[in-house]
Amino acid sequence: MFFKGKIIFKTNIYILLLFETYLRFCFIILVKRYQAVAKEETRRRCKCVPSCSEYAILSLKKIFPLLLALLKIRKRLFKTCNGEEYKIDFPLKKMGEEFENKL
Repeated sequence: MFFKGKIIFKTNIYILLLFETYLRFCFIILVKRYQAVAKEETRRRCKCVPSCSEYAILSLKKIFPLLLALLKIRKRLFKTCNGEEYKIDFPLKKMGEEFENKL
């Protein structure tokens, strides 16, 4: 009986990982669709390097927990990328305590 429970638990984890991978793929497709459809002047408004849409794709590919990637994208869109100054900001794989406290 114990052995059966262990197999079911592992199966559920694999299903969750597949679902998360599918969601990542869907978000990346949405961002690429935005890049193809949005007007050039709208997309060029971003003052950061890489652009906000490229940042979203990079963070969805690099950062393992999907929720953390989405929080980083939200922070970039609504807090970091406002203003007149140009910024260079690439997504990092590992987060420090500073970043986690700021969320």
